[in-house]
Amino acid sequence: MTRAKRNLLAAPQASWLGSLLVVGLLVGCRGSDSVPRPTFGEADAPYVPRASSGNTFDVYANAATDLEATGSKYLTRTMFTDGMKAAATLTAGPAVKRVRAATTRPCEFQFRTRLPFTPAPFLSGWRLIGRVMVWQIEAQAKAGELDAAIDTTLAATRFGFDLTQGDAMTANLGCTLIDESRMALRPATGQMTPEQLYRLAQGLKAAAARGPSLENCARYEAKQSLVAAQYVYDSAAARDLKEISSQLGAAGDNIAKQLTKESGSPASLAAFVGKYADEARRIGAIHINAAGLPAVNRPELNPKLEKGRPWKSLSQNFLSAVPATQSVFDRSLARTRMWVIATMMERIRKKGEIYPADLTKFSENVRTDPFSGGDFGYQTDGLAYKLFSNGANLTDDGGETDEAGLAPDLTLETVRPYPIPIQPKVVGTPATPKSGSSNH
Repeated sequence: MTRAKRNLLAAPQASWLGSLLVVGLLVGCRGSDSVPRPTFGEADAPYVPRASSGNTFDVYANAATDLEATGSKYLTRTMFTDGMKAAATLTAGPAVKRVRAATTRPCEFQFRTRLPFTPAPFLSGWRLIGRVMVWQIEAQAKAGELDAAIDTTLAATRFGFDLTQGDAMTANLGCTLIDESRMALRPATGQMTPEQLYRLAQGLKAAAARGPSLENCARYEAKQSLVAAQYVYDSAAARDLKEISSQLGAAGDNIAKQLTKESGSPASLAAFVGKYADEARRIGAIHINAAGLPAVNRPELNPKLEKGRPWKSLSQNFLSAVPATQSVFDRSLARTRMWVIATMMERIRKKGEIYPADLTKFSENVRTDPFSGGDFGYQTDGLAYKLFSNGANLTDDGGETDEAGLAPDLTLETVRPYPIPIQPKVVGTPATPKSGSSNH
């Protein structure tokens, strides 16, 4: 209801003729441009995790909620001294224990759309839980507690792949946890027995199967992009564009000016935002359909569009998360699969056997390169081997790569083995002389 109409209802003393005149002016000025509020996508109510359910996600969410409720200063910290690590580990200990136990059960991610520029729920708690798990892996591995380190690594990797089934921010956190867990344990691989290596490889294989693609992430982000359209329309209609202007960086002022101009006519504003929404639907469908494909078979995730379209900055900000996250996920998945193979190769070496001539002894979902869609690159003479992914350039470069193992081909990172822990010597006690024995 407009302010003028509210005034009419609040002023019964006004003459009928005067009221009619005002209404007539309102209709004459705005009636021809009056349009109903378009609906692109509404934000959901926040998810409320249940105290007890068969879904592991509820355990994850409750553990994060409880940890965040402590108000710990470690939730947002990025750099940690050894003392801070010990304090953060103590604070997060109960949450970590709950998450570790829950990772052995299935997880069905519960996503709810939210307004743009609001943080993803549970994220700060999950981040600290993941960090503590990585620190535990490193400490256990350096101490020679390899069975414990393997158990923690498998739990962290399962947790990481479960998080990749969320939105882009959560999926990126999951990939970070997967990668850091791998880096924390791999330097101890050479100290493992064949039995430990087998257990690690089988556990990693099962963990990776919990998050085989980013299809869920793409679906969630497609929904989120339409909630963004609604938010933009409502903000412009209310002439409240301060947050959009500040959050969209260098392009923020320009898009705010354009939206202010369009907001002079509800029909023009609806058409302007509608064009962004149409673009969001098209690109969202591309991302969803491409998520289950190897990178070489995917269409361009950032399709070329008309440069001069005035809603371009909206698309750049609200539609760019999936392509960037897909690249990170492909790399994490490829390295996890290669780690399974490398772990079994180490087992073969320790048993004194010859490396296989090809990778066919490994299951297809282990030996498949997420980039090429075929087997990983593999070269061997029986005594040594080279294992690699085609990587982001989608080309077999024979295993050539840089110091980080990222390009042109993707390989496992080069790691320096942890020193073998020195076991304390057991000092024996002097034997007690037998009764009646002589000391001379």
